Amino acid sequence: MVFFVLRVAPTHLTFGGRNGSEWSRNVYWNFHETNLRMRAAAGRMWIVTADNCYPEDVPCSCPSGVLKPDGSWAVQAKEQGRDLVTYTIEFGYLYD
Repeated sequence: MVFFVLRVAPTHLTFGGRNGSEWSRNVYWNFHETNLRMRAAAGRMWIVTADNCYPEDVPCSCPSGVLKPDGSWAVQAKEQGRDLVTYTIEFGYLYD
């Protein structure tokens, strides 16, 4: 029998605080990034997160990408405009 160890948070989506202001760039962005990194590390789980990119001339309010269980970024999309990133998460498994 094979047991799979699956620790991935549901996809996190953020759509707020986006207007390109100093507050949006330095408060909302930092809040969301810190929150995501702390949750990944505290839960020892992968987090897949995405923010919207429209309008494309305004920076996003939250980073998009994949966070590792230690809270570091496995891959991160650019901060403004459309971007596509991929990352393969290798899951561990246990044998019975």
